[in-house]
Amino acid sequence: MIKRVSGVALLLLLLAGCASQQDFDSLSWEVNTLSSRLEKSNETFSRNKRLLDQCLKQQATLQARYAELQTEFMSLKGSIDEVSVLGAGVDDKRLDAMERRIDDFQLQLDDFASSTAVLYKDGLDAYKKAKYEEAIGVFDAYLEGKPDDSLVDNAHFWTGESLYQMGRYEDAVLSYDRVVKKFPGSEKVPDAMLKQGMSFLRLGDKQTGRLIMGRLVKEYGKSDAASRARDLLGGK
Repeated sequence: MIKRVSGVALLLLLLAGCASQQDFDSLSWEVNTLSSRLEKSNETFSRNKRLLDQCLKQQATLQARYAELQTEFMSLKGSIDEVSVLGAGVDDKRLDAMERRIDDFQLQLDDFASSTAVLYKDGLDAYKKAKYEEAIGVFDAYLEGKPDDSLVDNAHFWTGESLYQMGRYEDAVLSYDRVVKKFPGSEKVPDAMLKQGMSFLRLGDKQTGRLIMGRLVKEYGKSDAASRARDLLGGK
């Protein structure tokens, strides 16, 4: 069996003329392997960066169109209200045409909401495939679109989950905290508190981690997250 020699130690041996050809070949193989991994990491980063740029561009376009639609929608609505106040002499055909246009704009606004929901789905799909960096980028693009629906708390939670899986526990704590503080009625709160506590444990802050999980058990005692917290707390 070839004994593995660290890069620094092998360099010293080479300088001293004591390293074998096998040692030199071993070092060369490790360098080539690391170079290959670095190249793949750079390719992955570039691909994720392109995806994020596309998402942000799409989000900016949708948001601009959304603002335009809202402005025109309110203008048309104001016109209809004004015409309605006049009462007699109203041109029914014109009024009907305005109402149809408003309905059309409402459909376009609904399409916009559906488009932003697609970003959320893309982020969740990326997470499930363990593409955590990509998932974070897509969720960020989704949240920057200021979507007005019930998935915002979920997006913050899955961002936290992605960060947790990457070992970025401090950032994960902040994402979980947004769920807990901004969406106190969310069904994700117990899970967010559990993972926030676990993140502190990973960071070596056992006191804060146990404190958060103790609060979880107290406030959401019947949840699955609380049950897991009890196990982590030693059954207490």
